[in-house]
Amino acid sequence: MYYHSTNTVFAARSIRYCPRCASPDIAVVVDKQVSCRNCHFSLFMNTATAAAALLFNTHGELLLVKRAQEPQKGKWTLPGGFVDYDESAENAVIREVKEETHLSVKDLKFVLSYPNRYTYKHIIYHTVDLMFTATVEDWSALNAQDEVDAIDFRGLHTIQAEEIAFPAVWQAIISVRVTQSLTR
Repeated sequence: MYYHSTNTVFAARSIRYCPRCASPDIAVVVDKQVSCRNCHFSLFMNTATAAAALLFNTHGELLLVKRAQEPQKGKWTLPGGFVDYDESAENAVIREVKEETHLSVKDLKFVLSYPNRYTYKHIIYHTVDLMFTATVEDWSALNAQDEVDAIDFRGLHTIQAEEIAFPAVWQAIISVRVTQSLTR
């Protein structure tokens, strides 16, 4: 897949010194755990959580945003991002949609979760991406913000896998396609 390169490493393997005692005598126990031989501290690189929204206009078209930054710059995705400390996934979706599109959303409904890998500056971070549908309060506020190069509305069946930035987003699109097909 697209996230691996010869100079990409898992997050745990990027740690060179113990976070507690600063000793360089550390070992990667598994790709998600670093252990210090000096002070016996263990650091677990747990999965990060991300959340995104599937937003449909009155024509049933899905709102996609084009990434303005790496990873996957220039590819399409859903508005969303990482869940902050002490924040629910639902609140993260509300915040991220607002930050990226200037839209306010409500009535969130969970669609699916999907494991993902997010490569940033040659480090692979494992994530679990949570996908929600939501209702937009006022479409007139729609405007591409900070991390977004463009916004587009697309029919679900016109979207191609190679256009999409992350496997979790593609899985969400497939899931919604199947659900819509079953309800027709």
